[in-house]
Amino acid sequence: MSLDFSVRIIGMIVFMFLGGYWGYWFGTSAKESLVVYTLGIGLVGALFGLVATPYFTVRPMRALRHLLVRVSAESLLAGLIGLVAGLLVAALLTFPLSMLPEPLGNILPFLAVLLFAYFGVALFVMRQGDMMNVISSVVNRNGESGGSGNASWGQSSRTILLDTSVIIDGRVADIAKTGFLPGT
Repeated sequence: MSLDFSVRIIGMIVFMFLGGYWGYWFGTSAKESLVVYTLGIGLVGALFGLVATPYFTVRPMRALRHLLVRVSAESLLAGLIGLVAGLLVAALLTFPLSMLPEPLGNILPFLAVLLFAYFGVALFVMRQGDMMNVISSVVNRNGESGGSGNASWGQSSRTILLDTSVIIDGRVADIAKTGFLPGT
């Protein structure tokens, strides 16, 4: 038995009970048609569950799995870090927001969690290159120099500013042969 069929059967049973409950609720107003409402709406719920359940359970999960396969590990890590950072900021704001008067105090903390979680993920995914550069430079600096943070000239990757005359004359190759530049 396939997963799709199993989910259809479970959805059919769940929606049959929900439809039956809803039909019973409608049927209490007309006592003589209680059974008709309960069975009728229960069968409609079962049919709906049989047909529609995979469209909001199995198929979205398959689409999500295919999307996650295509996304790089760096993007996933950046999104996860952004989600945690956004939720931490939202957690700091939810208590003061919950102290507001009744309608705002109930709604704004929930909206703050959604908003900051989204902004955290979006910001960290958009700036994932910068985040990975910071993480890799910290890891490389700690790993190469024993954690002191002072890497030697030969081990660090530094940007070298060259004058255009050096590039035009071809003296970069001569300087590289001497071993003066890092990595040569």
